[in-house]
Amino acid sequence: RISMAEEQAISRTEAQAATAAISRICNAIVDSSTLGSSRLKDCVKLPRGEDRNEWLAANVTDLFKQARMIFGIVFDACTADTCHTMSAGPRHEYFWTEDDGKGGQRIIEMPACDYIDYLLCAVGDQLDDESAFPSKLGEPFPPNFVDIVKSIVKRLFRIYAHVMTAHIEVVATLGAISHVNTSLKHFVLFIREFDLMKQEDLAPLATIIDRLLPRMTAAEVSQAVNAVTSTPPSVRR
Repeated sequence: RISMAEEQAISRTEAQAATAAISRICNAIVDSSTLGSSRLKDCVKLPRGEDRNEWLAANVTDLFKQARMIFGIVFDACTADTCHTMSAGPRHEYFWTEDDGKGGQRIIEMPACDYIDYLLCAVGDQLDDESAFPSKLGEPFPPNFVDIVKSIVKRLFRIYAHVMTAHIEVVATLGAISHVNTSLKHFVLFIREFDLMKQEDLAPLATIIDRLLPRMTAAEVSQAVNAVTSTPPSVRR
C-alpha cells in the first residue's frame, strides 16, 4: 500500500517519465490504423430480438479469447525479468488479491506474466461456471450477471493496458499494430455500448483510446492525461 508520505515523495522526474512514456506509446501507434474498423460500432450493438444477457455472455467470451491472443503476441517478451510487476505505465500498478484464510484478503505483487496467467485462468473458470454463464439456451442468468461481466472486462482491459504500455515496440516490430488496435477498438466500443467500465479505469490508455475513437472533449483528454502524469501510482486489485 502507498502511504501519504510516499505519495508526497513522487518526484517531478517521475512525472516527466510518465509523459515521455505516453509520447512513446502514441508515436508507436503511428496513424491509429485498424483492420476493418468501419463496421465495429454496429457489430457490438444488441441485435433486434436478442436477449441482452445472452449477447453479453457471447461477447465477453469473445473478448476473453481476443485478450488471450493479444498477450500471446508479446508472450516471449513479457518475463519476470522484463516486467517485475503488473504495470500499465509508471502510474498504474496492479496487485493480485486472494483470500488469506482468515476472512480477509492478501495482496500479492507479482511479475506481469504471472499476473496475466492468474487473470486468464480466473476468468476462464468464471466463463466455465454454469451458475454464472449457463450453456443451455434459455437457462436463467444470475441476478448479478452484469456485475460479473463488469468485473471480467475490467480485468481483461489490464492485459491491453500492460501490452500497449510495456510492449508496444514488440507489437510494432511484429507488424501487429493494426491487429492490436482493432482488438482494443472493438473492446472499448463494446464496453461503452453497455456501460461496463468507468472512465477512470481506462485512464492508462486514455490518450491512445482517444486517438482510436475520438469522443472525449479536449478538457476530458487533458484531465485523463493529468490523471496519469500528475497523480501517485494507484494500487488496483
